[in-house]
This record gives sequence, structure tokens and C-alpha cells, in this order.
Amino acid sequence: MAADYREGVVFATLQMLKDVLARAGATATTPVRLEVGAELMNSVVYTPERWEQLLAAAKKERHRLGLDGKV
Repeated sequence: MAADYREGVVFATLQMLKDVLARAGATATTPVRLEVGAELMNSVVYTPERWEQLLAAAKKERHRLGLDGKV
């Protein structure tokens, strides 16, 4: 799990979604789906433990940003 990918792509995307949902306010009633690492399919085969670490980090950041149930 490269820090640049985790923080620069996944965490930055979660922060952007937080900002967008805040601007949308009450009109944002449907959760947003975020595909994490779809381009990293080889990592699922060759280094599944790193994939699990990335997913856990994304879920933790989603929670920290208050996006549970929204993303």
C-alpha cells in the first residue's frame, strides 16, 4: 500500500466527497459508491494482504471524515 496512492488518491477522493456532500446538504439522500483500487486487480492476486490494508485504511478514513452511510 503506497502512501502516495492511499493518501493522494483514496483519502483525497474521500475528502472531496465529504466537501461535495456538505455542499449538497439535505439534497444528498442516496449514498455515493466509491470504487477503491479497481485498477489494482493484480494486487488482489499477488499481494492480497496489502489490498486488505488499503481497504481497512479507506474505511477508517471514511469513518474519521463522518462519511459512514454516505459513501
